[in-house]
Amino acid sequence: MSKLNEDLNEVVNLGILMNDEEIVYIDRISKTSHILTTNLQVGTRRPIHLSSIGKVILAFLSETERKRILGHISFAKYPGKTLRNRGELEEQIRTIRKLGYFAGKSELVEGIFILAVPLLTSACPTMIA
Repeated sequence: MSKLNEDLNEVVNLGILMNDEEIVYIDRISKTSHILTTNLQVGTRRPIHLSSIGKVILAFLSETERKRILGHISFAKYPGKTLRNRGELEEQIRTIRKLGYFAGKSELVEGIFILAVPLLTSACPTMIA
């Protein structure tokens, strides 16, 4: 994480899937010279479908796990956000899985561009990004 932060001069976050609904940020390096950034703290929780980390994790879960989690998401809770329904989320997930990463606008903060990648390990294949 430190090397990414130094090489790119960008904020670097690490998050995990929690209770099939949220991403919890477990580490963060916020050193950057950019004026516009987010004010996330370690411990912050975000809805899985409105988080770039969440989308990446969803993309690399098994199909069974992904369908189970997608079946519990309520899009009505966040009517002002970009994603309006499960079909739109599933399309994003297919694209992420094909590319191997997520790159796009933040669903939660206007004016922020995000790049998210999964950390695929044998011990924890798709629960961290």
